[in-house]
This record gives sequence, C-alpha cells and structure tokens, in this order.
Amino acid sequence: MNKKSRSSLNIIVPDLELCPRCRGYGTEKPMLHEMVCGGCGGAGFVDQATGAALDPGISLVALNRALRRHRMIIADLRRELSKHPAEPDRYGELKTVMGGKYRGD
Repeated sequence: MNKKSRSSLNIIVPDLELCPRCRGYGTEKPMLHEMVCGGCGGAGFVDQATGAALDPGISLVALNRALRRHRMIIADLRRELSKHPAEPDRYGELKTVMGGKYRGD
C-alpha cells in the first residue's frame, strides 16, 4: 500500500524581517503622494530567507500571530506591574499653602 503525500495540516509561516524598501511602514512616499510598498505589498515584512513579498493570506496569519504575541507580552507586563505597587509619596499628606505644597523646610 502506497502512502499518499498530502499537504500540511498547519499553516507554515516563514521567518520575517522588515521590508528594506519601506522599513516596515508598508507605504512609500516617492514624491507628493503615498503608495502601497511594492517590495512587501503593504505588509511591512518580507520573507527573511528570500526577501520576497509574502502571499496575502500568509501575511495576514503572520501579522495576526505577531499581534497576539505582543498582546500577551503587554498583558504579562501589566500583571507584573500590578504586583509591585507604586512608590509611596515620600512626604505623605502635605499642607496646601497658597496653591503649593508646604513641606515645612
């Protein structure tokens, strides 16, 4: 019995790097107007191995994964920040004198 080759069940996203033409912005401004970058197709990223623009479907998946990863990093940083309370006011409650804070010095 021969095994049949099938396509992969997972989407394979190549390693990405910033587009050298638009430097990750996805747009170019040659003179007075703004255009979609021709090097990356507006994604801002290209395939790291070949330097070619990604297929639009693959670029959406890659950018979605990167966005999800960055949202998780932000959530971790917020959780870490909430563990450490802000530094208490060194002077405590201060008396207000003529619109300013009076420390007694």
